[in-house]
Amino acid sequence: MAAVFGAAARPATICDTAQKFDVVRRIKPSRDHSQNGNESWNAPNGGGFRVENRFGPLNKGPLPNDIANTFRSGTYNNVVTTEPTTTLYRVIGDNGRPDGGYWTRTRPEGPLQSVIDSALDQNWGNTATRVVEMEVPAGTRLFEGVAAPQRGLVGGGNQIYFDRDINPIDPVWIR
Repeated sequence: MAAVFGAAARPATICDTAQKFDVVRRIKPSRDHSQNGNESWNAPNGGGFRVENRFGPLNKGPLPNDIANTFRSGTYNNVVTTEPTTTLYRVIGDNGRPDGGYWTRTRPEGPLQSVIDSALDQNWGNTATRVVEMEVPAGTRLFEGVAAPQRGLVGGGNQIYFDRDINPIDPVWIR
């Protein structure tokens, strides 16, 4: 079920932002190197994952360059979820596609923050007014990294990509 950001929502203040950063600074995911050398993480939102591979400019991955470059410096990880379910989020406009390829682990705080963090170019028509949630099961393969800046938008937020051929979305995961 898609949520709509309320028009009456109170804008964030500097104090709100400082409190959020304080909470973020205090939360550190647990990290553990398993016997096979892969890293495992337990994210604060309850979604654990294991890093299978790291890709970047010197270690090309399976994604085409135009998709890889949507990650900062063309760098992303191939991760596999380890928790029974992991919640992912996608922001779309009224006519957006809930089953699109770009998602995030970070629950959206509002349209403006989503546009900034995900570098959502308004020329695409994404007004970022609806939030779609998805529950992915353990063993799901994700391509994850930091959103690259573009057209004056800074990016920097968590970004997950689902490729229709490599790791397609199962429609039953979308709520």
